[in-house]
Amino acid sequence: MKEPHEKEGLPSGIHTDSFGCGMEMSRMILSSAVPTFAVDRRHRVTHFNRACENLTGIRASDIIGTRRQWQPFYAHERPIMADLIIDRMPREKFDEYYRGKYRPSRVIPGAYEAEDFFPDLGEEGKWLFFTAAPLKSPDGKVEGAIVTLQDITRERQAAAQNQAMLRISLALPEHRDLGDLLDYISSEVRALMDTEGALVILLDEHTKEYYFGGSSYGDADIQKRVKGLRFDFDQIAAVQVIRTGKPIIINNIEHSSAYPERDRKLGYRTRNLIEIPIQIGGRTMGVLAATNRIEGKFTLKDVDLLNTIAGTVAISIENARISDELKRAYEEVSALNQAKDRAINHLSHELKTPVSILGGALGLLEDALAGVSLEEWQTPMGMIRRNLRRIADIQAEVDDIMKDRHGDGRREMAAILEQYADQLALIAAEEAGKEGFMERVRGRLREAMGLNAVSPETIHIVPFVKDRVASLTPLFSHREVRIRIDEDAEGGICMPKAHLEKIVDGLIRNAVENTPDEGEIVISITEKATGILLAVHDFGVGIPEAFQPRIFEGLFPVQDPKAYSTGKPFDFNAGGKGLDLLRIRIFSERYGFGIHMNSRCCPLARAGGCPGRISRCGHCTSPESCTKSGETRVELFFPTPRECI
Repeated sequence: MKEPHEKEGLPSGIHTDSFGCGMEMSRMILSSAVPTFAVDRRHRVTHFNRACENLTGIRASDIIGTRRQWQPFYAHERPIMADLIIDRMPREKFDEYYRGKYRPSRVIPGAYEAEDFFPDLGEEGKWLFFTAAPLKSPDGKVEGAIVTLQDITRERQAAAQNQAMLRISLALPEHRDLGDLLDYISSEVRALMDTEGALVILLDEHTKEYYFGGSSYGDADIQKRVKGLRFDFDQIAAVQVIRTGKPIIINNIEHSSAYPERDRKLGYRTRNLIEIPIQIGGRTMGVLAATNRIEGKFTLKDVDLLNTIAGTVAISIENARISDELKRAYEEVSALNQAKDRAINHLSHELKTPVSILGGALGLLEDALAGVSLEEWQTPMGMIRRNLRRIADIQAEVDDIMKDRHGDGRREMAAILEQYADQLALIAAEEAGKEGFMERVRGRLREAMGLNAVSPETIHIVPFVKDRVASLTPLFSHREVRIRIDEDAEGGICMPKAHLEKIVDGLIRNAVENTPDEGEIVISITEKATGILLAVHDFGVGIPEAFQPRIFEGLFPVQDPKAYSTGKPFDFNAGGKGLDLLRIRIFSERYGFGIHMNSRCCPLARAGGCPGRISRCGHCTSPESCTKSGETRVELFFPTPRECI
């Protein structure tokens, strides 16, 4: 309805004399980029600028001069904040309509500002920040009110999304169980989307059924029922999302036939829904769904929002899957490792007794053959003893390795007696008639059973290594391998001497066996600020890169099985049992020293063609060129001991 006293040049219904501000105020309102409208003291709309038309979708000519100022914002007639200001309503009236959403202006007396969601504004509803201030005449009377509007929908949605993602991110380490985590994420989706329910639908790979990996419903009974439900592939609408990998929005579920069976099982009626694929690496592993929006409809903006959360869900599910696979693999490896330990431990004990008995029996046999010419039996006896020593070496190495792992194990008395009965009889036969018979038998038996403990002692490393090199050199005198010792240390280390001997001997033997004749090995001993570094550096064939991570595992020879032979110790490419380095690793864990290794494999050796002597190698022209082809450096770092007990 138009007022009869409209003025020329102004839109219909504007009364400049109502507020005593005339043309100037009208131009200010109409030219403002901020959505603005004004209401006079009779609650009629007098101003409604172009920005306000764009925001509300209502033309100025349809609302100016009317009392329908509520129409752009509400479905039914009710006062807006400007009406309350014009009528000078008490604070209780403001609370009735805007409780928790408004506050007095800090700038203009009698004005208010507020934030609220208007579901009837536009197709999807909008969040608005708005202010309402009184318009007064010169004498202070309220002649009307002016309202400004600001669309903050994007800001509110972004803030809600960021807060939800932050809460979900913080919850990831707190929920170790995947089901609990997905329930939590579902609750965040339900709150964020303002829906009655939210679900994470996953596929059971074994039964090929779909189940709810996570869920959140306001109704506790429905929440309980959800957890036990499973569906075939064609019983849920999510099948479309899983097949296509694309989201779906159904704002009127009556047009879909996919939900009656699910709703029947749930005791729940689905009115509308949105479903987003949960994907990783192009593979759809499930669906993130929200059902029954409380107000409004699902839109494409909701798709973008849920896609962000679906990415987090996908990572959580994949992490859980990888974790489960690692756990199963670890359990399998642990079981195999235990079986291997039991087998090796059993082998060690089974070898120990017969080897000892055979050694003693050979001694008795030699005594019995004392009257027979040596030429008739010395050679075969030497062969027997050499191979027996080889078996004994294997048993000793295995025993050192397994000692830490099974040190607390206890055998039953019957098993002990059965294992050592022959040993005791042999010792008694050998010691019979000798002085101190009982003490000698007791000592021999303790030694056979490994009950003689070794004690750590302070060892000066330089003279010790020199002594071991001098002791071992005759054993590879048939080889042309030079050993150079570079020393720059005066300190000592704390360890049983017998164990350090096994460590140093093992490193030297491996280095010699991997170095061709005319080659060189450098042993360096360097004193550092916190300990002593012992390095054995050979310039031999090197170790293939693929084998390097496993050489300290034991029973893993570094040479190609086709290339090495089980020759005498210290022969080139002799092909050891692979236990020396494992024993060193076990000792490192026991005595607290570090191990580090670098190796470069000779290209010709990698092809299995090293002749075992540098001068015969067509690839190398001199010993110096050989040192540049392959090498292995093993470093042991012994921290300075605080004390040696």
